[in-house]
Amino acid sequence: MELKKRITVLSPSFALTSILSLAPAITSIAAAFPETSTSMVQTLTTLPSLIAIPVILISGRLSTITTKKRIVTASLVLMLLGGLAPLLFHSRFSQLMAAAVVFGLGYGGISPLTTALIHEHYSQGEQPMMLGLQSAVIGVGGALFSFLGGRLAAVRWWYAYFAFLLFLPILLLVLMLPRGETAPRAAGRTGGISPRLLLYAGQAIVYCVFLYIFQTSIALLVAGRGLGGAEVSGRILSVQSVFSILSGVLGGVILTRLGRYSLPVIFGGTAASLLIAYLAGGVLPLFVSAAVLGFFFALRMPAGYLKATQSVPPAAATMAIAFYCSASQAGQFLSPAVVGWLSGLLGIGLERRFLLGGVCLTVLAVLSAVWEWWQAAEVRRSPASGPLA
Repeated sequence: MELKKRITVLSPSFALTSILSLAPAITSIAAAFPETSTSMVQTLTTLPSLIAIPVILISGRLSTITTKKRIVTASLVLMLLGGLAPLLFHSRFSQLMAAAVVFGLGYGGISPLTTALIHEHYSQGEQPMMLGLQSAVIGVGGALFSFLGGRLAAVRWWYAYFAFLLFLPILLLVLMLPRGETAPRAAGRTGGISPRLLLYAGQAIVYCVFLYIFQTSIALLVAGRGLGGAEVSGRILSVQSVFSILSGVLGGVILTRLGRYSLPVIFGGTAASLLIAYLAGGVLPLFVSAAVLGFFFALRMPAGYLKATQSVPPAAATMAIAFYCSASQAGQFLSPAVVGWLSGLLGIGLERRFLLGGVCLTVLAVLSAVWEWWQAAEVRRSPASGPLA
């Protein structure tokens, strides 16, 4: 009974990285629509993040009207419709964009509630273990979706959308969840958005803008260097997800050891992965790059959520998580446009985008480390004021 409960509660998390199934197909989709810019094609993997932002921000309000189970069920139905529609309608690029919008509506509904389901069904003492298992499930989902997407896109580009059929067993598992309760309405003022929360949200935007150079451009890099096609790109992305599983399981221990410097280390590790990809002369270094990226990628969201909740009063913790999650989605959506604009401004091509990302994330890591050091110095000077996030 307990195993069944864990499986059903964790099952929606399996879908959080499902958009990776399209990443290996970017080159093939671009070839199918030569009149569409590469940056616009890359937006297929990031547009759902933009659409998700307003849904994430109102998810707390929705959970006071109906149960989390119903919201997650409806969200999965939308993701299933948006994911499978291109199997029937794929003659025009606008059809793919419309499907991405529907997918994004569902993605926004499910994103913040995967963690909320754990908080609803498990005690405070059980939650750390479940959150670790959740990170592992997310990694497994990413590995499977990216692997299937690469294999299917190698046959025909639009076959990559068949990977979204995996939503069907997830939906069946969600229907087996306990009904749950609606969330209580907050009484009175719970605290506003603090300057520190804004800072950490800004870091999340910058991080995601340059992180997603890998997801949106790895297929183009592999093809451009003559290292293979969609299947090779899918395997590389699968390695990223496999190492996300490892760091997800060990996340609690790792973040405890890193302490307040967790985010600077994560930013620096991600920068290193992009620089490895830039310097790679063959396929093997790209697998190494993906492994490093996946390891630090899985740590960033729990580390960021911790910083976000420590930046506001306890009663505003849910708002802080939703705000930080929305900032991450905004950075993911903006990635192709911002990186494309910077590339044009600097006159650099595809390969040097990885160098650009590595350098910018290195700068972010240094600035973040300086901020955390300054915060620690403030605590030492004013011990009575309490810890600062």
